[in-house]
Amino acid sequence: MTRSAAPSPIRLNPLTPSSAAIEPDIPAPWSHTPEAVEAWVQSEASCDSFSLWLVSLDNPAPDEMLASWGLKPGVISDWTLTGRGRDRLFQRALREGIALGNAAAPETQVLAGTPGAHVVYHLHPESLQRRRWWLVTLARSGAAYSPEELRSIELMARQWQAVFNRPSERGMRRLLIGNDDRLIHADPATRRTLGNANISSAQLCRTLREVRKQRWPEIIDGDPIDMTISIGDVDHWVALRRNRAADLAQGSHWHAQLRPITGVNSLPAVEDLADERVVLAIAAIHEGFAGPINLDAIAEAAGLSPHHFHRMFTKLIGVSPKRYTTLKRMQVARWLLRTSREPIGAIGTGVGYTTAAHFAAAFKGVVGVTPREFRAGEIDPKQEEPAG
Repeated sequence: MTRSAAPSPIRLNPLTPSSAAIEPDIPAPWSHTPEAVEAWVQSEASCDSFSLWLVSLDNPAPDEMLASWGLKPGVISDWTLTGRGRDRLFQRALREGIALGNAAAPETQVLAGTPGAHVVYHLHPESLQRRRWWLVTLARSGAAYSPEELRSIELMARQWQAVFNRPSERGMRRLLIGNDDRLIHADPATRRTLGNANISSAQLCRTLREVRKQRWPEIIDGDPIDMTISIGDVDHWVALRRNRAADLAQGSHWHAQLRPITGVNSLPAVEDLADERVVLAIAAIHEGFAGPINLDAIAEAAGLSPHHFHRMFTKLIGVSPKRYTTLKRMQVARWLLRTSREPIGAIGTGVGYTTAAHFAAAFKGVVGVTPREFRAGEIDPKQEEPAG
């Protein structure tokens, strides 16, 4: 089966905060563009090179670098393999929290700048994981860093830690997964969720990998994908994106957001599937929900008649292809109505409806209230509030 042409990019998606977000996060590599992160860093402490890590002391890897610029891939690879042991500035930061040096000095492995530059390492422990640390490095030619800039650097690092571990969006969980599908880090809510469900982080990472590889065997860095899986007795809507801070084969990592689904008529959990044709149909709906969905074309691409496709899809998924498409659109619409100030008409357009009236009618048919009533909270909270 060959997949039909990809639709236009999704303007509103669960991995990119909208311009009208109620509580926008501090610019961070897991929620904002590299350009936004760099602009914020430069406004706090200008630099020629920068890196942000959530690094393991035991076995550091390039995929633990979350953002960077001005660094050569070879230097990054060498530092993770053996260079950190020769990096006396890094060792000093382990003892003292912050260390200053010069990139021309013999004690400094040039992780954070060019020869002759002033270098800053800030390091503080991740309290939720033993022997994993938040590391920020900056370097610049010219003036040394002032005391005010050093305080800003420390504050930036601690703000990133706080933003990751306590997402502003109520009910959302967050985790980072390495390129080899190992868990790099998970926030406290994710850990509680897995503990309550008696599921290990390795099991969760394995499920995400299996579904991801089945539906999207080829993924471009930065492209958002999403799925719905079960964690214990609760279904979760999962948004995934692969990021790469270093141009290295092993330099990518996955950012995942988990949102519990408790509303009526919600998108059903669909994990690994036995039929490849339905797998690709699910992927096509998730990729194209923001535009017109031609289910007959999807059936034809699968080599099935519309009737046979409808019957096979409904048997495996539990709802018809048309109903699944509607529920997918409503899942995104519910999220946007809760978490953004986007106009309702824009939300309707963003999830594939050509008019506000059509969107309002479809939304009420699924949720039981209009989008305006839903945003105002005029609904049974037991049905729609995310689990705490």
